[in-house]
Amino acid sequence: MHEMDTSDGHWMSGTYLELTQAGIHGILMFATGYLWIVLSPNGFVATGDIPLGQAAIMGAMVAAHGCLLAFVLAIMFDIIPLVYGSENVSIPPSSLKAIYNLNQIGTAVILVGIIIGDLNLFHDLYLVGMAAFAFQYTYLFEMARGLVILKNEDNERELAPALKIIAILIPIPVLICLITGVYSENIEIVRTMMWVTIAFQGIPIVWCLLLSHLHRRFDWKLFSPSTGIRNASIVVILVSISHGIFEIISFFGIQGSSVTLNVARSIPLICMGIMLKPWILIRNIFNEKIYVALVVQGAIAILILGICNLLVIYTDPSDSKTWNSEGAGALFIFTIASTITLGYLACLHEDHRHTLMEERTKGWPTASIAASAMLIVSITWFQFEIFYNIPTEIRGILVGLPFVLTGFRMITWWRNQVIPEEGEWKRIPMFYDEINEPLDPYDLSEI
Repeated sequence: MHEMDTSDGHWMSGTYLELTQAGIHGILMFATGYLWIVLSPNGFVATGDIPLGQAAIMGAMVAAHGCLLAFVLAIMFDIIPLVYGSENVSIPPSSLKAIYNLNQIGTAVILVGIIIGDLNLFHDLYLVGMAAFAFQYTYLFEMARGLVILKNEDNERELAPALKIIAILIPIPVLICLITGVYSENIEIVRTMMWVTIAFQGIPIVWCLLLSHLHRRFDWKLFSPSTGIRNASIVVILVSISHGIFEIISFFGIQGSSVTLNVARSIPLICMGIMLKPWILIRNIFNEKIYVALVVQGAIAILILGICNLLVIYTDPSDSKTWNSEGAGALFIFTIASTITLGYLACLHEDHRHTLMEERTKGWPTASIAASAMLIVSITWFQFEIFYNIPTEIRGILVGLPFVLTGFRMITWWRNQVIPEEGEWKRIPMFYDEINEPLDPYDLSEI
């Protein structure tokens, strides 16, 4: 991570490049670890020490709090100060560096445990890695506090209530990471923590990203009055939080019905999917509106996933146990949350390059890879005889191939796009220089 010029006090715009780099490094390490446990003779899946499903859940936790979080923070650190003012929302440069380092250290330590191949040592190093992920959240406390006390006096900044709720929930991932690390050998606890992560962090963040991107950035008018988006945000996030609480009380046996729990896992997805008004999304695609394929595809897939969860429960209870408890959560993290985040990040970078909208590609080839990942991950958790007759190694390759291709696509994007030629990249992204007064909230002309 190179040294940043922070002398002007408004240094956060453009730091998404640093955290994007951390996220790409995380993807590379994650892909290496996955291929190792599946293909290496000493790999935990190949030796039978860890079932493929359990490995996927543990990997989903690493991705959610590792590389995926790096991408999310890259967006937040770049956009939130532009929208709400760097004087109101900011973090010290030392905190960014600490987050950058802890994020990569966490994934790297877990990768070392995978390659060494000793199961007991792996669980110890998994704890160290998850602890590193936990500590990175502590550096967000001050920024979260700024969001909580922020006064929202502008209707154009209607996402403030949702952001406030996310900021209030920031301490929860610290506990999630530590609990996951300490009890990594207990698949029931890790599975519960995966769903708690989705409820308290995944769904609220994805909701904010989609509204920021589709409703505000591309002006798709998903909500007409300014109060509409606030009310919808409160409903979606409260439903998601209620699901998280339900997961916890179910784990402690206060609520014992697995069918009720699986329904509870579907409701936040269906609620968010309906609130996003997929009919408007599809109509805008056919009307050839400007959009990013990864983001729109992920948004539509949310409702599909929620409905499929309910259908599986009542059509095949033998499969619903595995699918609803493991597969749906892993699918949300690995495909839906990741594609929406990466699509948003790619668009943000084009904004920094001030690329005209009509000159941008929609990105359907990459979206097709993501769609194939959704399909293959779904198949993995169903008892399809033809799939389970395939050797574990081949099955692992089929599951991992879309993610390896996605990682390769990210590397080529990094090389060709994120390292721009001199003069191509602007510190203040287009569109965001028009939503504040003065036009340039950082007053770079006076520096």
